Order: sequence, then C-alpha cells, then structure tokens
Amino acid sequence: MPNWEFYNDNDQALRMPAVETRDSLGVLAALIVAHNHDLSNPNYDQMVIDLYDTVKKLQYSYESRHISDG
Repeated sequence: MPNWEFYNDNDQALRMPAVETRDSLGVLAALIVAHNHDLSNPNYDQMVIDLYDTVKKLQYSYESRHISDG
C-alpha cells in the first residue's frame, strides 16, 4: 500500500498512475468530442450531450477495469 503522506507532502512528486488516469478522463472526453464535431460550426447542445455520454462511458470503463495503484 502506498504511503499517501509522501504524495500529500511533496507537491513535486509524480502522482500515482491510477489517480492521474482518473483525473484525466474529463480532458480525454473533451478531446474525443472535439474530434467528432465540426468546431467551425458547433452545435453546443449536442456537444454537451455527447460530452456527458462520453464521460459516462470513460468512467464506466475506468471503474470496470478496477484500476488501482494500491
């Protein structure tokens, strides 16, 4: 089991891969949605719906893989 105090006390330390992966899901979802839409003529309502659905899928995938560093 990792010593979390090390990460809490050292802001220069690299974060655990599972934490970094989890915290990057929103950015990944936004990139996926941006890739699938014509940003020169955006439909914001549809992009928000797609972003929500993509975040749900990524979170489900993350949780179903039981990703953990502990």
